[in-house]
Amino acid sequence: MNSDNWKIGLASINKPWPVWDDKFLSFVAAMFPNATSMRRDITLARLTIALARIKGQIQITNADVIDAAELLGVIPEAKRYHNHISYNQDTIDGDKDIEPFTDISEPQSVGNLSEPSKLLKKDVDEVISSKQESDIELFDNTDILIEDLYPEDKIISNHDIYSLQIPISTHKFRIKPQGVHIGVKSATTLSDIAIVPTILSSIIYQPIRRSKKGKLKLFLSDLKSYRRLTVSKSILILLIDYTSLKEVDLEKVLEYHFQWAYKERSPIVIIQVGIEREDALYELRAYKIEMKNVLSPNMAKALNAFPGKATPLAHGFELVLKTLQNILNRGRNTINAARLVILTDGRGNVPLNASYTLNYPYGIKREGIEDTLSIADKIRDFQRLESFVISPLISTYVNLPLNIAGALDASFEVIDTYLYKR
Repeated sequence: MNSDNWKIGLASINKPWPVWDDKFLSFVAAMFPNATSMRRDITLARLTIALARIKGQIQITNADVIDAAELLGVIPEAKRYHNHISYNQDTIDGDKDIEPFTDISEPQSVGNLSEPSKLLKKDVDEVISSKQESDIELFDNTDILIEDLYPEDKIISNHDIYSLQIPISTHKFRIKPQGVHIGVKSATTLSDIAIVPTILSSIIYQPIRRSKKGKLKLFLSDLKSYRRLTVSKSILILLIDYTSLKEVDLEKVLEYHFQWAYKERSPIVIIQVGIEREDALYELRAYKIEMKNVLSPNMAKALNAFPGKATPLAHGFELVLKTLQNILNRGRNTINAARLVILTDGRGNVPLNASYTLNYPYGIKREGIEDTLSIADKIRDFQRLESFVISPLISTYVNLPLNIAGALDASFEVIDTYLYKR
């Protein structure tokens, strides 16, 4: 297209739009046989129409589509499609020259491109063969570059395929609206009315309503209610024994449970067992960290804590028990389900009493383990609790994590820590 075409285009602004039909749409759609959406088809169709109008044409030909495809840099893709497609022989008409797609007098709008008809083999043959040989060589030389024109087609999704959705309410009775309000909206019911925004909305129209007594007139259209953050109905509790999982990428180990928490918008509680402290006495206790969700910036720091020299597993279970009591046994609390994930080899060497008194225990046998199993029996009694126990592959005391899983009535999994090295 030379510079004279632009002058013709300026002179043809007031002329009718070029016309097209289904053959044109099929030709455009065939340029992107492997496209995941119709955005490219629509872009090519609109550019073709624009170029035809600039040229001052009344009708659109397949050559116009090829010109637009060249401008967008997608001709090599069309050329590959031309070389590999199986054509419907009933649509081939080899006795005619290249003609416009349509003879109708009025333009049609671009229709649905999701089900394109067969590409006319003769149109592609004649148009591509009409190009100069040097052009075809250029397509072949740039074929590798064009392969990367749409890298999004080759990316494998590595995130949760589900979008964030508002959890379905399981309450059978009407409860007071919960969640921090972040704005207002037009009210559809008379509950959770925002008083001040409602008054401010009605004040604007008071001069029009002209109340004779000077009273404020409220209409239903003035009512505003609060827009609140969605409150999660579930929680993820992680008990991590850092002394049993040294140099392990915990994000990979817990990936499945993090995906669940992300989809449910669940808050997270991490119980840290056996972490390094400045004062060695405080390594006799477990520590609790609460996070708003899995995207909390403190998550990486919590998972990458350094292991200490003691394993107060019983105290960690005690913190889990208190957390569940506060969450699941609090009347109309919004959280009504919990998922408990425990990562440990079961070798708790600190009795519960030593964690409270911060006195080094001496002559310890199974006191720490017995305290852990005793508290696990209490945790099992909670309703709406789903428990998982994950243990590293160990060669000694292999029954300890199994006993914990049995006491909790939990699912049990053994992992090879070598596969999850940082």
